Amino acid sequence: MGCVERLEGDQRLNETLDSLGNMAMSVAHEVKNPLAGIRGAAQLLEMELKSKSAIACTELIRTEVDRVTLLLDKLLGLAEDQFVQEKEVNIHEILNHVLQVCAHSQPAPKRDFDPSLPNIIGDRDKLIQLFLNLTQNAIEATGPDGAVVLSTRISSHVRSERGLRRQFIVVEVQDNGPGIQPAFLKKIFLPFITTKQKGTGLGLAISQKIVNEHDGLIEVKSKPGRTVFRVLLRVVGS
Repeated sequence: MGCVERLEGDQRLNETLDSLGNMAMSVAHEVKNPLAGIRGAAQLLEMELKSKSAIACTELIRTEVDRVTLLLDKLLGLAEDQFVQEKEVNIHEILNHVLQVCAHSQPAPKRDFDPSLPNIIGDRDKLIQLFLNLTQNAIEATGPDGAVVLSTRISSHVRSERGLRRQFIVVEVQDNGPGIQPAFLKKIFLPFITTKQKGTGLGLAISQKIVNEHDGLIEVKSKPGRTVFRVLLRVVGS
């Protein structure tokens, strides 16, 4: 019953950009206004708090609002700017931030990291959005009694489209939920495709776009009791 779907990056990227470009302006403008209100409320609340743990929570709220606002600004410029600002980033710093955001979720995701990984080239905010999308989807799929694990490792056995062997970091987001129906696997990264009753079908489409912008690869394996989203990102100098 297990299924594997290898996704073709260029085709998915074009389909994603067509849909996201059409709605970018209206969605971004609508979301940015309430975000400003949330940030302002967090600042006012922080001035009244005395508990260090409570202040840490308001700081996290402000940080996340700032990050999402920046992403919305980038979405507004989607048609003009399709390029990633390449910088060296540490994948574990990114994933630890995601884990911090999801720390109070049920279930709280666990980590299984290879501590010796090299840096990668990428956009920190976009990569946070990528792994936050995947992690939150996994949490929703399992329910409070499930298990979600983020793991990392290195791979030197991946060939690029030009046939060159390159070194990649592999990040896997695994859950023990009911799995994804085979009929959805072939189109799961397309915009507006979702198995959720209240889902928009945009999270995985955006994730696919972010991976393609980083010259990486995303794939999914799923069967009842085990779903794994695997992301490959190139390391510095590869």
